[in-house]
Amino acid sequence: MKKITLLFTALILTISSVQAQDRITESNILGTWKMVIELDEVMAELEEEADESESFLAKTLLKSVSGIVEGVMDNIQIYMEFERGGDATVMVDAFDENSEDEDTEWYIKNNRLYIAETDNFNSDNDGYWVLKDDVLFFEDYDGDNDVAVYMVRVDD
Repeated sequence: MKKITLLFTALILTISSVQAQDRITESNILGTWKMVIELDEVMAELEEEADESESFLAKTLLKSVSGIVEGVMDNIQIYMEFERGGDATVMVDAFDENSEDEDTEWYIKNNRLYIAETDNFNSDNDGYWVLKDDVLFFEDYDGDNDVAVYMVRVDD
């Protein structure tokens, strides 16, 4: 009886995690998306790691660079333009300068979006993107969702 209960519970958890994800198709990702990086969450994770390491140097460095990093990131906008046939463009606007564009490729496999690596953009080796409530969330290969990095559509 315990085996049946355990299997039933595992099945329910699997079904609910699959249902939480929207189906990714070419047609529902085409267009321009803006990458959002929640620095507050990233910095909180780094502070927690520094506290756990009990390293005075790590804590001091983190506190001294956190303001600089936030100031820089406030002036950087990253966009992804997904085109038909697996082509995409990564556009980086920094400090009100002309954007730097890089061509890349994307593909969908097992309801996951993979974006190929470029000279300045790398997510393919680290994980994949999933669609939930019209937002693309980055997940690593362990299935851990990084809520601090996601993309929202900026056009239809």
